[in-house]
Parts: sequence; structure tokens; C-alpha cells
Amino acid sequence: MGTKERKARERHERRQLILHKSAELFASRGFDNVTVSDICRAIEYGKSALYSLFDSKEEIYGEISIQGMLQLDNM
Repeated sequence: MGTKERKARERHERRQLILHKSAELFASRGFDNVTVSDICRAIEYGKSALYSLFDSKEEIYGEISIQGMLQLDNM
């Protein structure tokens, strides 16, 4: 496995971590009470890492919603 594959895997894992931790925060505090800084603290990455994968907190929430709908559809 080469560097390109490793970087793609790490990017995917970071993206999934952001989605997972954000979903936990949104569920426990509510969307309006969670900031990008809160998410960054939870994932232990800086804002640049988050913004390299998502444009906004709203985009993260949208992706979580889509994944939830897909899971329901597969039941």
C-alpha cells in the first residue's frame, strides 16, 4: 500500500471521526449549542483539519442526516 492510499484512508477516518463526535455533541447539546471549536476539541484536531473536509457545521449536520436516512432505508 502506498502513500496515496494511506493518506486517503487517514482522510476518510478523520472525516468519520468528525461525523461521529459531532453527532454525539449535537445529540447531547443540540445543534445550536455546538460550535466548530467544540467539535475541534472533541476530535483533538484544529479548525484547519475540520475545514479541509467540511465547509461548515451545517454541512457536517447535513452529512449526519443523510447517513441516518440511509441507515433507516437499509432496515
